[in-house]
Amino acid sequence: MRIYAKLLFVFSLVILTIYTADFNINKEKVAPEQKASLNLQKQELTHEFNDLLNDTSFLASSSITIDFLNKKSPNINIERYFLEFHHKHKQYDQLRLLDINGKELIRSNNKNNKTWLTKVKDLQDKSKRDYYLNSLSLQKNEFYLSPLDLNIENGKIETPHKPVIRLVTPVIIENQIKGLIVLNYNAKNLLEHLYISNSNNTDHFYLLDQNFNWILDTKEHRAFQHIIETSKTQNFLSTYKISIPQIQISNFQNRYGFFSLQRLDVTKELLKEQEQYKYNKYKITNDRIFYLAAHRLPETYAFGIYNTFLYLLIYVLGALLLWAFSFYYNQEKQKRKEKEILSNSILSSAPTAIITINSKGGIQIFNPAAEQMFQYKANEVIGSNIKILMPSPHFEQYDNYLLNYNGKESSHIIGVERVEVQAKRKDGSIFFVAVSIEEMQINNEVFFTGILRDLTEEKEAQKLAKEYNFKINNALAEQKVIND
Repeated sequence: MRIYAKLLFVFSLVILTIYTADFNINKEKVAPEQKASLNLQKQELTHEFNDLLNDTSFLASSSITIDFLNKKSPNINIERYFLEFHHKHKQYDQLRLLDINGKELIRSNNKNNKTWLTKVKDLQDKSKRDYYLNSLSLQKNEFYLSPLDLNIENGKIETPHKPVIRLVTPVIIENQIKGLIVLNYNAKNLLEHLYISNSNNTDHFYLLDQNFNWILDTKEHRAFQHIIETSKTQNFLSTYKISIPQIQISNFQNRYGFFSLQRLDVTKELLKEQEQYKYNKYKITNDRIFYLAAHRLPETYAFGIYNTFLYLLIYVLGALLLWAFSFYYNQEKQKRKEKEILSNSILSSAPTAIITINSKGGIQIFNPAAEQMFQYKANEVIGSNIKILMPSPHFEQYDNYLLNYNGKESSHIIGVERVEVQAKRKDGSIFFVAVSIEEMQINNEVFFTGILRDLTEEKEAQKLAKEYNFKINNALAEQKVIND
């Protein structure tokens, strides 16, 4: 089965080369595909943050809010205003108006598409919350954006989990902060939208915070793992063995797959969008960074399961066909070998000399009987021209014989049952042989096989018979003369 091993090796190299080339060509498409997808998600998030700014600014700059803080309008006006606004904007979990000391003046709530106001006795003090403390130095049209995390009520993570981001802006009256508008944005719908739009993609899509913790993971349940299971310290970088220098380039590859990242600096992206679409100039004063990541596993770079299986199927079918071919080849080779052994056996045991030449006169077969006849060993003459076995004048006429035959002119010796010619032994002695020559074609190549019989003894007997007859004839003639 050596032929099979060789063919399979070559076939494997061909398949591997094609697979690798196809793999690399398709891998080159990964980065542009991921970049286009991440850019789209980035735009959606930027639009959403811009809407948050507009809504927060709208409440802070409303004359109803300002009049309420200036004590120029009754509570009922601000309460009705907040409820109407909240009824139209149910993406917000809570709307708050805090006084300068951090106490809630108004809180509108939304749950299961129902909105209501918190009773005065249940309003809370938020003066110790980070979003309040980080907002005291804000100016007009400036905002504080909190991290996107899970909502906490009474010191515990609310269940079912509610992803929330808070946006705070001051209510400025006569260049002084009189209160703070706080919007609790329920990010559940946004994250679900991102999840659905990416869940059927080849790539795993991740939304990460500035510390590379998972906020969204479309393939595995790792969202907010850093909050839910604080004992687990694994984040995106440590899980996939990614270094900070790699993060600084837009796409890279390691043993876990091919990654593309987009950095979303909310402040910068909002400023770009505001300049592009001539929006109001709003500014988020704190750095709020998110990372959008696309991750394609090595086995899905180019083909996915279907095409990988197709290549495997082609390889298996090819291997089977090669096995069948090699089996047939070996069978035929064995048959040819057996025929060759039989042929050699016949040639070796044949009592008459057998010589085969090609169309150029090169000796191809020289059996043992021919060796004995011409005193040459087969290895001395194989490949040599037949002319070494010919004396003059056959030596000079030989080229004309082949030329006539190859020129499609009939030769006077081909196919003749017996031709008597002179031959030459290795020692140079000349002798007569009877030759029968037949033509055969193998793979479109012409060969001539001659069967030779040494006529030395026959010629000697003829000579003796001739001499005897001559003597008899002379004796008879002399007797006749005497009788006369």
